[in-house]
Amino acid sequence: MLKQVTLTGADDRTKISDLIELHSHYPFLELGILVGTHEGTPRFPSADWIRELVRARADTGLKLSLHVCGIPLREIVEQGTATNLLRTRELQGPHLFFKRIQLNVNGLVADPDSVFRNVGEVAANVLSVALQWDGKPEFIFQNAGKLPLEAMAGVKKLHKVSILNDASGGRGIVPEWPGPSGDCENGWAGGLSPDNLFDELPKIHAKASTSRNFWIDAETGVRDGDEFSIERGERFLSIANRWIQATQNGRNAS
Repeated sequence: MLKQVTLTGADDRTKISDLIELHSHYPFLELGILVGTHEGTPRFPSADWIRELVRARADTGLKLSLHVCGIPLREIVEQGTATNLLRTRELQGPHLFFKRIQLNVNGLVADPDSVFRNVGEVAANVLSVALQWDGKPEFIFQNAGKLPLEAMAGVKKLHKVSILNDASGGRGIVPEWPGPSGDCENGWAGGLSPDNLFDELPKIHAKASTSRNFWIDAETGVRDGDEFSIERGERFLSIANRWIQATQNGRNAS
């Protein structure tokens, strides 16, 4: 069953009050916050904006996930450190504001067998220890179909692990939806938008029917040009909400 919808790519141009309001209508919303090479640019908010978001979402129940890519992810993999992430103070301390950490590993390494050996165990330890969290975040691995899923065992001993089936990687391409990956919770992403969700969600649900609860993630499809669109996000969430309500009541979402 669809349990959560992640909207990714809000940045400094996005009014945080609008995001809080959106969540008040759709409590299953999770915001995916991208942290990468180009801080303070479209899709990649500045550290100041993230701090403001963390303060504003206090007591609202708004869920946040941290999507790590680019230089910060390569630093974790290649050096076993998290200096770039530590610059954002709200990522540190005992309060685990980001309940889920997504590692956007698609295309990061030529040898996929090294993903879980390096990214997996190193990242899980680095992010939990260096960021001084007393909670245990869930780790999401982006998968374009090349991850050696059998190698997840080491990471799963330390943390909850989920897989985001995403061959698009933020490019807005709708794939042939794959089945679930590995023995864990799965999510699906790739070109989803308010213009196609009504048609694509039943296809994803059919693939996910043998899996646990699942989530979907939209990035490019909820943008107007290269700006995060509250209006498109609201339309997307409205369609998802109709599906959630219908499936909970055993009805057809159409």
